Amino acid sequence: MDEVLRYFRDAIERPESVPPWPKWWREESWRADRVFEPGDFELLRTGRLDAARMILRRAGWPAKPRITAIFGTPCLTEESLAALELPPDYREFLLAYNGGYVTPCWFRAPGEWAIAAFLSWGGTLDDFLPIADVCESFALSPRCETLRLKVRGAGSGGVWLGPSEVAGSFTELLSRLDYPEHARPWMEQIDNGDSAGFRLWVEGGGEFNRRDPASALTPLEYTAVARNYSTLGDSLWVRDDGLPRRKARYDIGKLLVERGAEPGRAFLRAIMHHNFEIARLLLPPTGTSTADLRESRHWLRAGNPELLAVVEQELKTRK
Repeated sequence: MDEVLRYFRDAIERPESVPPWPKWWREESWRADRVFEPGDFELLRTGRLDAARMILRRAGWPAKPRITAIFGTPCLTEESLAALELPPDYREFLLAYNGGYVTPCWFRAPGEWAIAAFLSWGGTLDDFLPIADVCESFALSPRCETLRLKVRGAGSGGVWLGPSEVAGSFTELLSRLDYPEHARPWMEQIDNGDSAGFRLWVEGGGEFNRRDPASALTPLEYTAVARNYSTLGDSLWVRDDGLPRRKARYDIGKLLVERGAEPGRAFLRAIMHHNFEIARLLLPPTGTSTADLRESRHWLRAGNPELLAVVEQELKTRK
């Protein structure tokens, strides 16, 4: 990572001292492939030095919450936002990330809400600017709303959900993001791939079949839906910490199955999120409802004949 970032800085500040971007990318892009997640790699491929500037701006951002670029998000430059009146902290966020996924993603407003994703810059500005899609839970059909940032008039800079101000600034919102009260510590352990910590929680009497009321998920179901930013579609993206994190989540799922965790809707969730290794832990899917098996069949027809055959066989036995 340091070598790549050093090139970015030199290419921007001392371009005469390093190879031009097209040559470097042709010969050295494999380095970026190894250290950046899919969204950032694509950002660099399409945005070149403008994308490098965005990534360098992140140096002062706190490690928590973790923000991950969305694949296909376009670059933003200072020139593109120069004429717009935006709160300084939100402007800096756009210039560094231009939207993204965030972990942890929960805030209280009242009630507990999850940020599905921060939105990229849409090109239009009004008194209130939509900045994120938020949902009340991770249920399959949750109630969702839009977080808005007040950018003009009294109280500008505040973040609003419906008629209520939930944070005085974008920075304050980020600082308040956390995990649901009843999903601690297991949800963070699953996100971070902390299989050792999760095992200690289970062995200490953790209620692994208890459904978290905010996310509407059990630990096994959350393992099935946990985002993995080292993947693009069904393919693993080569990244230093991605493989260990994914393996640890598999180990967590295996532990839960071995301890007799109720499957709930974990099989369907794993299929929908392309976490097929978690789905295989739940075979045969005898604990999955017929309705979920039928929906799983719909998702599997897109390209997993192995699991599709298992689902078809299970459905036949239930006729």
